[in-house]
Amino acid sequence: MKKEKVPEPRTELAPSDIGASKWQLQHAKARLSELIRLAVSQGPQIITLQGKDLVVVLPIDDYTRLTAIAQQPKRLSEFFAQSPLVGINLNVSRDKSVGRSIDLE
Repeated sequence: MKKEKVPEPRTELAPSDIGASKWQLQHAKARLSELIRLAVSQGPQIITLQGKDLVVVLPIDDYTRLTAIAQQPKRLSEFFAQSPLVGINLNVSRDKSVGRSIDLE
């Protein structure tokens, strides 16, 4: 069985990478219902102004997923700082006794 080569992740995506279509602002305003329908059925739609990407229209499920990912802590210290257990009095001391004697003979 031949293994497929996995492409390296990129930090920037082109509109074609996410299946996005570009709309000039005046066309987006005139055809808003169609733009929304396409965003829901085909994915993000980019609105441009004077040839520059301005905003992205995307389904609420995509937005919710992306914002949840963005809010995840990046470092372990952030994870613990955002824990619902912050401020709890937790006893983490251990028993320092040497244990019991065992006769190995």
